[in-house]
Amino acid sequence: MDINATYDLSDDNYTLVSLTNTVTNLTQNYVLGEQVLETGFSAVFDVTAYSSNKSLSATVKAGGNGKIELKFDNPVVGKGVTYDIKVSYKTTEALIKNGLTKEIYIPKVFGSTGISKYTVSIIFPHSLGSPQFISPKPTSYNDGKINNTIRFSESQIFTNGITVFFGDYQIYNFELFYDLANQDVFKRDFSIPIPPNIKDRQLVAISDIQPTPREIYKDEDGNYFAKIQLASKESLSVRVSGLVKVIAVRADMAKSGKVDAVPSDIKKTYTVARPLWESNDLKIKQIGADLFNPNLSVAQNAEKVYLFVKDTLDYNHDKTRETRLGAVKALQNPTISVCMEYSDLTIAILRSIGIPAREIEGYAYSEDIAKKPLSVFYNEETDFLHSWVEFYDPVLGWIPFDPTWGDTSGLDYFNNMDTNHISFIIKGHDSAGPLPPGSFRSTGSNAKQINISFGSVEAWYTAKDLESMVTGITQNRFEDIILRDPLEIFLVLLLCGSFGFLLFHLVVRSK
Repeated sequence: MDINATYDLSDDNYTLVSLTNTVTNLTQNYVLGEQVLETGFSAVFDVTAYSSNKSLSATVKAGGNGKIELKFDNPVVGKGVTYDIKVSYKTTEALIKNGLTKEIYIPKVFGSTGISKYTVSIIFPHSLGSPQFISPKPTSYNDGKINNTIRFSESQIFTNGITVFFGDYQIYNFELFYDLANQDVFKRDFSIPIPPNIKDRQLVAISDIQPTPREIYKDEDGNYFAKIQLASKESLSVRVSGLVKVIAVRADMAKSGKVDAVPSDIKKTYTVARPLWESNDLKIKQIGADLFNPNLSVAQNAEKVYLFVKDTLDYNHDKTRETRLGAVKALQNPTISVCMEYSDLTIAILRSIGIPAREIEGYAYSEDIAKKPLSVFYNEETDFLHSWVEFYDPVLGWIPFDPTWGDTSGLDYFNNMDTNHISFIIKGHDSAGPLPPGSFRSTGSNAKQINISFGSVEAWYTAKDLESMVTGITQNRFEDIILRDPLEIFLVLLLCGSFGFLLFHLVVRSK
């Protein structure tokens, strides 16, 4: 059986699907009197079917499963007899709008037995723009005067289906809450992480921070922190609201550089072993050595690690957040992995072969938790987060990819990265910190602390650029112990004598 399927998205209101099905009876003993087509969509309408220019009985089967039952007036009888069938239908489910982006989703082909050839063509108008994410890799891409066409072969369709994303960026509203409590007898500064700007990938604009922070500063990994001061024994909830723009950038992996061209300072910081990223473990080093090819680029070697981790670990949808395993224990217990294990093992192997790597933890927009799960959480009921990886290329810079979703969805999340990933924190110098939003909770609280929704371009321009609010690149540790309260001054003088007086005098003069 040969099938040629065309999905035409020229109309904004629906997708017109046309199937040309050539059926050949391979045996003398069977008669083809009916056929059931599985569309993969939950609902289809305006179904028509023809054979030899004669209409066929075409019925959408009850149950909302999108199955079309065809009945032939003249059954196919006799070995070698060929029957051409043309079926068309409409669906509103192939093109999905999410905020400022659109996604084409073509379900995988079910029941491939007996199919000798299956090709898919997707026709879409120029108004959709250029695709920013295509999985799997198409066999051809043609620009037309009115529409563009992407074609795929049967080997790709049988495995996972087809996904194409359109849109230069996505904008999200965020509202984050942090429970803080100062148990000290002195006032104290607390640093809370806020979503960072990441070059070419993510921009953040702040609408409001309450209470007003003393300062906003950055650390060496590029994390942004707001410093909030609490009085002695004070407890409060900090609210940070704003917008984040996630930019769609498809890295040209063909331009990737070689490992020996990675700058020494980047390599020194982001290839060392850390707890949970045990790149010096003998087994991990051996795996890295087996995968690494010095003749390949950084991206090509990183993709080999990505594929290895996907093939080695199995995502456990039943696993709750227990102790984070780390890379070594993930290898020893591959069937109880969640996104943290995928990230830790990937980072450890990459670092073992000299490729700088770091972890990103944040929020990931997912409409299908089974295929795109979220498994980092700091309470058992709300605020599920996600973890993914970045590797550093001497030509392309930091490149994000998602080994977890690459495994669970079957999509290519190495050569593509969607706009559904919002970065909250960057872990590079330290595998354990900083902690992300959602982890600052009062004891026993299950209140929702992370609220994300689609934003608008208009709202984006009313908020304040995060970068303009930064007052320092790294935290000044001495600033956290500056004393301004008269009681604190008195206690210092009492405890420290003349040395305390001198210290206080120097601090005040420096201000």
